[in-house]
Amino acid sequence: MMEPGWWQKKTLEVLELPKTYAGDFLPFTFGFERCSKKKKQITYRKDCYTLHFILDGKGLLIADTLYELSAGQGFLLLPGEPLRYAPSSRDPWIYLWVEFGGKGAEQILSSVGLSKDSLIIEDVPIEQILALFDLIFFDRVRYGEGEALFLSLAGRLFELFALLSDAKKQKPGSSFRASAKAAYEAKEFIRNHSPNSDFTIQEAASHFGYNPAYFSRLLKRETGMSPSEILAKTRLENAAVLLRHETLTSAQIASACGFANPFYFSREFKRFYGVSPSVFRKTKPATKGKSPDPEGV
Repeated sequence: MMEPGWWQKKTLEVLELPKTYAGDFLPFTFGFERCSKKKKQITYRKDCYTLHFILDGKGLLIADTLYELSAGQGFLLLPGEPLRYAPSSRDPWIYLWVEFGGKGAEQILSSVGLSKDSLIIEDVPIEQILALFDLIFFDRVRYGEGEALFLSLAGRLFELFALLSDAKKQKPGSSFRASAKAAYEAKEFIRNHSPNSDFTIQEAASHFGYNPAYFSRLLKRETGMSPSEILAKTRLENAAVLLRHETLTSAQIASACGFANPFYFSREFKRFYGVSPSVFRKTKPATKGKSPDPEGV
């Protein structure tokens, strides 16, 4: 059975780096979680910063003030500050998070308006951050473990804050957040159905009640990719994971990832990655999956 991508996980996906590198601004963990309605309140007790981005649902952050938060917002947790947070019992949040530290972290946080006295981000650029996390989780597939992965993710962390800085400057309104949420849901629907070779973009548009042309414009505007590009990219990235971890033949992998024709799969894979599936399998290092406990829960 094909291993789902991080966006398809029912619970969580975590990418953790060893805290053995030196620097002024360092990534430690990137994560994604669909919180359960039964998940209890968490008291933050870590020696690093953690920044959450809410994709859907609702929850609470309990500091000096009680914050009721929902999709399109973000919140910061501070080292040495026993802040508490919890998902809504009716509509639990789904969020991305990143843990980071270093001597320069406080200054960089300040540059995007975050501090002990300002823990909340409004109007998070959800689709851009989702696209960045796509790259972050695929870095593990691309680089394996070690120095190359760390260097890539250190760059991703700076890119994440560049997005926040740009969003702060532009201050998008609620209409942006509504369209970004719609695009996120549509993109997830496409990804979840990508293993089905009979799945069509028209089917996705119909599911959301959109005209196919409008559906394509919405996703292109919010994600930078058309629905067909999202579908193809998802299938090819899933194929890369299987080539790394499974002993299936190329034809079997093509079928598992939604390609009806193995020759078309091979051609598209080479166009996307620059090498054939067989060469990719031989030359790319295998990765070791980790599933650490999220945020100390």
